[in-house]
Amino acid sequence: MAREERVDVLRLQWYVDSRREPADVPERWLALCRRHLPQAVPRRFGATEPLRGRLDRDGDTAFVRAYADADTLLFMAGEPPCLHASLGTPRRPVRIGPMATHQLDVRLDAATADPAVRALFEAAAEAFGTVFASASVRRDLLWTGRTLVVDRPDPDEQPFLAPLGEWLGLPPRPPRWAWFGPGYRRLVPRSWEREWVPPDLIARLAEPDPARRRARRLPGVLGRSPWWVFRRP
Repeated sequence: MAREERVDVLRLQWYVDSRREPADVPERWLALCRRHLPQAVPRRFGATEPLRGRLDRDGDTAFVRAYADADTLLFMAGEPPCLHASLGTPRRPVRIGPMATHQLDVRLDAATADPAVRALFEAAAEAFGTVFASASVRRDLLWTGRTLVVDRPDPDEQPFLAPLGEWLGLPPRPPRWAWFGPGYRRLVPRSWEREWVPPDLIARLAEPDPARRRARRLPGVLGRSPWWVFRRP
């Protein structure tokens, strides 16, 4: 029986506009993992725990079908140092907005030492309809040997930027790595690690009244259909 342990992870997150994603997201994910980071190939997968799908037994076709059938998220488990992953799926409730999120948690010590993790991060951002991608540190998670459990708050954790499928804007602090979609590239400083983004691009996460949020349209982002970020009134 695997021994439980506390781990720090590098959390890779890809915030994507589902209206601009390619139709073959699960096939691309498998290809990208096999090309750049084989440990991220989903050994097990499913919509709920325990993950009952097995790639070695059921094959790629079953993985693609599970992605199409899953509500909101398809969960995955790879090989260490890749501990947990998920793909946002097209089957979302009507009330959910157009943004989907893909995620991969990699043990922090391995992620920072292995250039293959960075290669997968950038390749996946290019392959999907990505608005913004980040790699940020999440500390003190419980690894059971099969499942990664969030059971303690991390005050320094990067906030989730697309609740209910609505894009709120960029995080308040620079992450470890960042990838900006076409609509952000002309607005973000090249030296973003030292000087973070302009305040009107940052998500207003603490605003209790959504009516006080004033949206600014960024033309030309993701083709002709604009998306929105929130700015200070």
